[in-house]
Amino acid sequence: MPLYRVEIAFLDKDTDSIGKGIKSDISEDLGISVQNVAYMEVYSIDAGLSRDEVKAAAEQLFHDPIIQEYSINKEITNGFDWVIEVKLRPDVTDNTGMMAEQAISDIIGRKLKEGESIRAIRKYGVKGKLNEQQIEGICTGLLANPQIETYSCKKVN
Repeated sequence: MPLYRVEIAFLDKDTDSIGKGIKSDISEDLGISVQNVAYMEVYSIDAGLSRDEVKAAAEQLFHDPIIQEYSINKEITNGFDWVIEVKLRPDVTDNTGMMAEQAISDIIGRKLKEGESIRAIRKYGVKGKLNEQQIEGICTGLLANPQIETYSCKKVN
């Protein structure tokens, strides 16, 4: 069963109100200065779907073509120093993923089978000269709730 990863990002940072809000929160709440934060949505699709079905879902459900771009199995993040991903633990109900499953079922004309799933991931691109301790503080102090979510941080540049 192929695993697909659909990433959705804003085309223009000025329309990324979530990223701008996170940037402000990092500065105001944590006292850390960053140049830019971009917010992206990611859908991890572990289902017996064809690439064409995944593309149809990406184009019809997941993104707004006027203000967003999408990719399938390709990182969108460019020009950032750090990439942070936050996702719910496997035993926590993923309401966003469940809504995506229902919507995809409508597009492909069938319900997903037992064992097939879609999980939602929040992804952030962070631009700024930060060390691992600062990034860890951003993750645990602002972006993720370790009781119900896991997160990963990786340095890009």
